[in-house]
Amino acid sequence: MLRARFGFPDFRPGQERAVTCVLDKRDTLVVLPTGGGKSICYQVPAMVLPAPTVVVSPLISLMKDQVDALTARGIPATFVNSTLSSGEVSERMSRVMRGEIKLLYLAPERFDVGTAAERLRGTKKGDEESKKVQAKPSKGVARKTTTPRKAGGS
Repeated sequence: MLRARFGFPDFRPGQERAVTCVLDKRDTLVVLPTGGGKSICYQVPAMVLPAPTVVVSPLISLMKDQVDALTARGIPATFVNSTLSSGEVSERMSRVMRGEIKLLYLAPERFDVGTAAERLRGTKKGDEESKKVQAKPSKGVARKTTTPRKAGGS
């Protein structure tokens, strides 16, 4: 799939292990340098997992660049951020809910307005660090949270 969908002959160091961990439903933190291939670590699992994958990023230009590259390869992806009208947001979110989109790049402030969080319940949520993001609407601040786990649990 890596070559066929993304055009890469092999994984870079650390990528295959990260993809395997995500597909095994394990909490995964990937730290790679800029240009080190972090995106593949959630894009490959997104092609395998049944629910859409949500990537939370404040970087509007990154969203657009990644969505353009993915759609050029025939991978159904879109973004929702402040550059879109309410009609465009509604249309894109409807496509996500109909199962037409595999990767949704979402700006953190979208959790502060509208019904993004409610509409995405039941989807695979993740940011660049594969953590859940919880918004505090009153302050417009996003913070990373993890679910407490029992020792030895998975």
